[in-house]
Amino acid sequence: MRITFITTNKHKFVEVSQLLRGYQIELEHLDQSYEENHDTSLEEIARNAAYTMAYALQQTVVLEDTGLFLKHTTDFRVLCQNSSLRR
Repeated sequence: MRITFITTNKHKFVEVSQLLRGYQIELEHLDQSYEENHDTSLEEIARNAAYTMAYALQQTVVLEDTGLFLKHTTDFRVLCQNSSLRR
């Protein structure tokens, strides 16, 4: 099976390639960015991008998307200022 792994991060590709060693999967790297609608959830962003890229390329694709989410607290600004002052 041949799968195209879409990421602009070559380190992600290397990591996934190592995880798939020993399986009958040929992994191809495509250094391609894709549209991300940040008004939706991370799952929806990844799902929509995978469908769009698979349709455009007419092949099986895998992509991985992560995010850093900070929950708002009333002390957030103070915490950032205190940590930056300690450096």
